[in-house]
Amino acid sequence: MAGRRSERAARPVDLAGPGEDRSPRVERVLRGVWTGAVMLSLVIGVLAVPIGFIEGRNSGTAAAIESAGTTPRPVVLLRQRVEEDRYGYGVEELLADYRTDDGDVRTAQLHSYGQFRVVREEEGWHLVPDGAGREVYVTADGRDGFLAEDYREMRRGEDDVVYRVAYAWVGGWAVVGLVALGARSVVRVRRGVITARGAVLAPALHCLGAVALVALGWAVSFPLGAGF
Repeated sequence: MAGRRSERAARPVDLAGPGEDRSPRVERVLRGVWTGAVMLSLVIGVLAVPIGFIEGRNSGTAAAIESAGTTPRPVVLLRQRVEEDRYGYGVEELLADYRTDDGDVRTAQLHSYGQFRVVREEEGWHLVPDGAGREVYVTADGRDGFLAEDYREMRRGEDDVVYRVAYAWVGGWAVVGLVALGARSVVRVRRGVITARGAVLAPALHCLGAVALVALGWAVSFPLGAGF
């Protein structure tokens, strides 16, 4: 008898029994899935969304130049504005003085030069030594344009795949988060914690937050891409 009592005492006791309600545990898991999905979406989205808007505008400008049949213009002078931040020195603005068909010299702000190297690690305007002799493609009004090499690269669209993957990552995890949040709301309705009308609130807020973040990325892309 003593042996049987000690054996029963050593066994784990299931206090909840076979009819245990596992809904709270499911809710915690779904909430964790939603939190993880949002974080994974934001990790890439914080950079991909604003940069995507910038690249979209640049691609539109390049397409307009191509449809207008603009020919490249010879560069007379190339200048860059260098600024320093926590990551070091970078090109914040690039201007090209180019010659028109009439022989006049005009100035255009260039875009899409993220990999353009600084000529001097010092803040301010600097001349690019090998600027003269290059070619630029400019818009119809002549105010904006691209270096010929940047223009051709944009028309090839080699970076499009990268952005598509980034958008798929962001959108995919956002959908996973929405599904997890919706499933959690269904579980809470079945438990009687919230009403069917209240179950719509959390997924709606999730979608509203996603739209707000995209709008914020669109707004940030303008100052961020002032020169790019």
